[in-house]
Amino acid sequence: MSVISTISKWSKQNYVILLLPICIFNLLYFGFFYEKEYREVSIRTEINCAQSTEVWYVYKEKFSEKRFFSDRKEIGPNKDYSYQFQIASKNEIEYIGLYWKTEQKSFLRIKSYAFTVDGNWLTEKKHRNVLEYVSVGSETTEGEQGVKVQSKKGGSNWIMLNTTESLNKKRHSKVRHFIPVWANIFILIITVVFLLLNPKKEYFAISRVTSINGTKVLKIIFSIWVFIMPFWTMISHVLMALTVVVTTYLEIKAKKQESLLKVFKNNYLFYSFYAWLLISSIVTDSPSTTMKVALDYSYFILLPVAFGHINKEKLLKVFEFFEKGVLIYFFLLSVYVINNYIKIVPEGSFFNFVEACVERFWHTSYLSLLLLLLFIKNLETPLRNGFFQFAFYPMALFFMFMVNARMPFMVGILLLVIKVVLILNTRRRKFTLVVLALLSIAAITFYFSVGKNNVHNITSKGTSTEARISLWKASTNQIEKHYLFGVGHESTQEAIGQALEKNANTRFRNYNAHNQFLETALGNGVLALLLLVAMLVRFLRKGGPYAFCFAISFAFLFMVESYLNRQAGMIIFTFWYCFFFKTDVKRH
Repeated sequence: MSVISTISKWSKQNYVILLLPICIFNLLYFGFFYEKEYREVSIRTEINCAQSTEVWYVYKEKFSEKRFFSDRKEIGPNKDYSYQFQIASKNEIEYIGLYWKTEQKSFLRIKSYAFTVDGNWLTEKKHRNVLEYVSVGSETTEGEQGVKVQSKKGGSNWIMLNTTESLNKKRHSKVRHFIPVWANIFILIITVVFLLLNPKKEYFAISRVTSINGTKVLKIIFSIWVFIMPFWTMISHVLMALTVVVTTYLEIKAKKQESLLKVFKNNYLFYSFYAWLLISSIVTDSPSTTMKVALDYSYFILLPVAFGHINKEKLLKVFEFFEKGVLIYFFLLSVYVINNYIKIVPEGSFFNFVEACVERFWHTSYLSLLLLLLFIKNLETPLRNGFFQFAFYPMALFFMFMVNARMPFMVGILLLVIKVVLILNTRRRKFTLVVLALLSIAAITFYFSVGKNNVHNITSKGTSTEARISLWKASTNQIEKHYLFGVGHESTQEAIGQALEKNANTRFRNYNAHNQFLETALGNGVLALLLLVAMLVRFLRKGGPYAFCFAISFAFLFMVESYLNRQAGMIIFTFWYCFFFKTDVKRH
């Protein structure tokens, strides 16, 4: 009765606070989370072979273990055959394959591959993009007539076609919903409990702000920027331009143009890196590609200016908004996953289902970066400092493990070890035991995480580790030939494909180097690589613990992923590099 009595005495402000989280969460959920509805699709391949061959299609839907097969067709030798199949599925397709069967070793040539959703056929123009991988024992070669798949033995062989992602994009439409009822009830209960535990807290202090100056405007923009970053990374384009304009205006108004010159001086590595990217692109790329490089990498020249006027103290307060944004995003993502799991009841692994749901919105390694930034933010906060501090780390690490983000998981373990060092540096014995335990857990988890990808079958791609090794070898071979200016910004994938061994599973996949250091050297030359490394080394030499952890984290992450190839990775790296440069690096 006391709880009901307390609630009955609440002011209007309390009831507003009670409803505000539900309204905000529903708007965020409706705006940034969606489900997909799919239309039927038809596919067509033009093929020929050396001898009589039996062919048939197969496809598999996501979240289902069942495979669907077309009727088998017999095609004669040395004749072009157009083989069409309608996929009567209203669900997302995981893969489309082509089986072919001969009595003895032979070859099958795919001359073209196309699909249609609305009657307009979309044909893959590049032969090397037609297939993704082939069955073990087959070799692939590319020629003017298409892609030739050579089998060393008779029987059934397998070809995985390579346009499933673009095909799904063409056939789906987005459907948005508000948060389900059960989640709204949960939010309501949590809000009531919070209000009961904090009855005297002032919630609308911001309403007493009587004046807004340029510095406050900057803080507001940065706060919105970091809060919305997990939901909508691309809004950074607009917010960066806005902060640059406001910062430049404030510096000119205060007659501190020398401050802008100081920004260029302090961030000479950023500007040198950007300048070399442009120079190498001018030498190796077309004018249109060079313009694209100039725009895509403009964060390296504009973000330091955006951070030019705001001070360290205000930036550290802004960090709190980032933490709230990340936590709210992961809560809503959890609601999305649970709600879809209840509706679909998928077959197979729950972990695979979670990973597939996450990848609708984020690459799992990139989303894990946001959690690692929270690891860094709370670096010196004691673990016993509240339930959140104690529970956050295992929950974050479990998420990374669940979505198969192996390197972020290992970096998370490393950051946790560094945190323990900072907190328990006087308790050597206890510290040693904790470190050994954490490293053991990391090693075991990493082993099993890799192990679950080592199961091969007729449709296996090979392990991600095997693929990366072959990509790194191919990249290194090409870097030796193009060490000065690189092969060009948009030619790295083609260069890697040409250097891969003929029997490599990744032969015709549009893979990047899956290593930012190699990707940079391959695309723009060794000097670009040295400048990128110098950025991280500067943090390691002159940074405090937060900048140090940022640099060491990206040093490891760059070894297994080309983060700067995607806008999300570019934004996260450059924004937080500038943030820690401003808050935790000595200038002299």
